[in-house]
Amino acid sequence: MGCDGGSIPKREELVKTKQEAEKPNQTSQMRAAWELCALSKQPLRQPIVGCLLGKLYNKITILEILTSKGDYGDADIICPHITKPKDFKQLNLTLNPDKGRQTSSLVTNISDTADHAQFICPITKKEMNGRSRFVFLWSCGCVVSESALKTINSTTCLVCNQPFKPEDVILINPTSEADIKTAQDRLASRPTKKRKRKSPELLAGSGSDEEKKKQKSEVKINMNLPDLKEAHEAAMKVNRSVKLFSNGKEEDKGGNYLTKGTFNRYAAC
Repeated sequence: MGCDGGSIPKREELVKTKQEAEKPNQTSQMRAAWELCALSKQPLRQPIVGCLLGKLYNKITILEILTSKGDYGDADIICPHITKPKDFKQLNLTLNPDKGRQTSSLVTNISDTADHAQFICPITKKEMNGRSRFVFLWSCGCVVSESALKTINSTTCLVCNQPFKPEDVILINPTSEADIKTAQDRLASRPTKKRKRKSPELLAGSGSDEEKKKQKSEVKINMNLPDLKEAHEAAMKVNRSVKLFSNGKEEDKGGNYLTKGTFNRYAAC
């Protein structure tokens, strides 16, 4: 109690001071980032996807926000950069065979959970729980530890042997300011598909549907047709040359009006 001569009270025991804000549990936050979907906060279940910022999501959740963003009110804050399927990559993860074996019975919350991580690095066998840095390749989606990628200096994936570029390496759940800035710069510098602008000539020439039909008809009319006058004159010359070798009278060979003078009718056409 104090003030009885047996002890000297301190100032904070006599005067109420402003209490410090409760600091979040760093271990709990780390486990949540690696075990829960960044958007729905539900446990990560395969298929799992990652974005250019290195966040992990359940694929079903991302597909839901692409169809109706109203289901997740904070989608515009957490992942506004995901607007189409090309904005995320499905991950090729390696399951941990020790998952489910609990090393301690004293489990009270997510920060105290002693269970093994759900996934591991297929090269170093390190658990994907936030204590080690993990990366995934945007070219193929394979997930490995950063130490494995640096130790085995290769331009092909260590899991599927698919070639990749240095810019394809995405750090999962970056925490330092430098890593977060690198991820944001990568997101800002991604190529965007630009629409082709029509030239002024095409814009000026594009009219109504009637004008387009008229242009098509003019093209059909202006086809290169044979000169009928020249063909007729050539046929008449042939007819005159034939008459020079005849006596001027055609013999009656018993034909009718359909067969008589067939050559002359053909030449006159």
